[in-house]
Amino acid sequence: MANLFLQNKCVGDVLEGKNTEKLLVLGADTTVAAALETFKENGIVAAPVRDRESGDIVAIIGVEDILLYVAFASNLKAGELPSASQLAESTSFDVAVQALVGATAESTRVWSVAREDNLRGLLEMFSKGVHRVLVGENILAQVDVGRFILKGRENIGDPILGASLANNGLANPAHTMDSLVRVSPATTALEAFRIMGQKGLNALPVCEENGSLVTQLSASDLRGLDRASVAQLLEPVGKFLEGRYGAVVKPITVFPHDPTEKALTAMVGASVHRVWVIDAQNRATGVVSLTDVLCKFSPFDFQEQA
Repeated sequence: MANLFLQNKCVGDVLEGKNTEKLLVLGADTTVAAALETFKENGIVAAPVRDRESGDIVAIIGVEDILLYVAFASNLKAGELPSASQLAESTSFDVAVQALVGATAESTRVWSVAREDNLRGLLEMFSKGVHRVLVGENILAQVDVGRFILKGRENIGDPILGASLANNGLANPAHTMDSLVRVSPATTALEAFRIMGQKGLNALPVCEENGSLVTQLSASDLRGLDRASVAQLLEPVGKFLEGRYGAVVKPITVFPHDPTEKALTAMVGASVHRVWVIDAQNRATGVVSLTDVLCKFSPFDFQEQA
């Protein structure tokens, strides 16, 4: 742990600064289509699922779980681009969300902590790539802890936030332009989502042939998709995003020499999980996620061990 200020904090301290509205829970029989619409209407990317028999919360299902289910529907042949009618006939939107439990490593169990637990345990979970945890009748996400760190930065007085991304090892050779997985604007959205699923990613940079960053595609872009609109997945990424948001949105970017605080502030302010690292020619060279930054405040920096 980088600082005594954080060592002495508990999970409840983070909850104090969060809007703790009533937890939105999906019933086990909620369909995938209904879940995506619920996510869109409430501006969320995940929700707990309550077991139909026990009544217990068995997992937190996120857009990344639905991404895998939609992109690799059982009636679609791997490696082949289906027709609009084949895609529309996919039964995946009618399946109950409980069937998705375990689609990703994070949804194999309920990650939970208590209000009185030390913050170190929560930071360790987030450093391992867990995105959200259950705290009683509340959900805490990585962005909530990022916001808490920024609010206490004067008390933290820690060199991590002031150091550049490069000096913190967040723009290292593991995040180079050669190893970064990207897609072109001409790639269909379905193909891009399949690449995400195959690579275990939640987002991809959309780049021109010269590497210039145009936009990004993420699992959250699936929100609101249903049987009537699923054919949009066969459109090129750019057109798909225009259809969902009215325009292609430029993603948040940083340079390797930027302070880590700038990247964290940008992610917390926009409630996003990542920022893209670019060079002077606007070429995407890497990505910095909330997981990466929170690792630096964890009692065990899992990124340094990778």
